[in-house]
Amino acid sequence: MLHFTSQAAPPPSLVPAQPIEDVEIRRRKQTPPPTPPTPVTQATVNEEIKKKTQRLRKRKSQYTASEESRKRANKIQRQKDLGHRSQRKDCIIALSFKTDLQKLKRDKERAESQIQNHYSRVKLLSSEQLRKFFAAKTDAEVGATQLRRSREVVNALYKYFTKETVLERLIEGCTVYGITASFINFDNAAQFELFKQCLINSNATSTAHWDNVLSSKENWIEEFGIDYAFRVSAADKRLFCERNLLTDDEATI
Repeated sequence: MLHFTSQAAPPPSLVPAQPIEDVEIRRRKQTPPPTPPTPVTQATVNEEIKKKTQRLRKRKSQYTASEESRKRANKIQRQKDLGHRSQRKDCIIALSFKTDLQKLKRDKERAESQIQNHYSRVKLLSSEQLRKFFAAKTDAEVGATQLRRSREVVNALYKYFTKETVLERLIEGCTVYGITASFINFDNAAQFELFKQCLINSNATSTAHWDNVLSSKENWIEEFGIDYAFRVSAADKRLFCERNLLTDDEATI
């Protein structure tokens, strides 16, 4: 028969009770701190610009190769869904160019009509009046040429940035040439090549003029009115932001 000695149980250890830790505090301790964002360098921006240039160049090549079939398909689609282009409303920038060009065309035709009447003896003009109408005709021609070039630039800027971003800058008070001068650096090869490709993709017709402008820095400065003695380079983030970083906006006027 087994016998057990009677002995009192040992006293409990006098260790203080641990407080129940808050769940949220414990979760925060376990969660590693967020990694700081990597700063965007100019080299990174240039690399993205080069990629976009390559995409636009490839797109232009495909566009040219399938021109006839594309025209037929687009014509059917427009007539089916949106009607002919002449039946659709223009955006405010396109309407502005259209209105100004029509006004200059009327001014030119009016001056030509007066000059023609003078030389056909329908209505003789004084020497002063004749000089006035010749000057009006020249001003209308020069103004129309400059407007068409500005329209080609804004179409290129739509592709370089986005249509919405360019419109925001225009609403702020910037000009088309001012945006180009502020945000595109001739000395940056990536930006220069992208702008050149955007002009090609926007079907600019003043090819001889733009070839001359892009041929040298002096011509670039003369065209866009850049004074490097006072110029402060614009921050890329104003036009390249997260929501529209280097998107391909194909909208043109």
